[in-house]
Amino acid sequence: MSAQAQPAGSDHCPDLPGGSTLHWQQQQRDGYLLCRAEDEHGNPAFNLMLTGDEPNLRLARSLRAERAQFAGQDIHWYRMDLANDAAEQAQYRRITVSRLGKDQYAQLWFNATDQAELETRIEQISHLRLDNTPRLGNR
Repeated sequence: MSAQAQPAGSDHCPDLPGGSTLHWQQQQRDGYLLCRAEDEHGNPAFNLMLTGDEPNLRLARSLRAERAQFAGQDIHWYRMDLANDAAEQAQYRRITVSRLGKDQYAQLWFNATDQAELETRIEQISHLRLDNTPRLGNR
């Protein structure tokens, strides 16, 4: 389903940036909504999990990488701590968690293949609109 053809309602992923060729694959589970952005060929672009529970994820300050914006907030992207991953692309993997409000969290992550793709993903994510996304409370 293209970004323009997403159904209206309370249980859907946020609007994707205008002009992008990305579309969502979506899974609604008890307590969270998982949104996987894919390109026109079905290749993964980035992932977004909206939840009412704080993610049990420790992001070490020593792994901080880029500063960016998400949902009107300043955030830090973190390099993934993949000590056993010798792949050259490991340096372009990022993750972050953002508190959106009381019992509202967003966890985002992506695996870029190079610096240009990393910058594109950060830019695309910074333009996500969360205005019409579901409110997921603790269950």
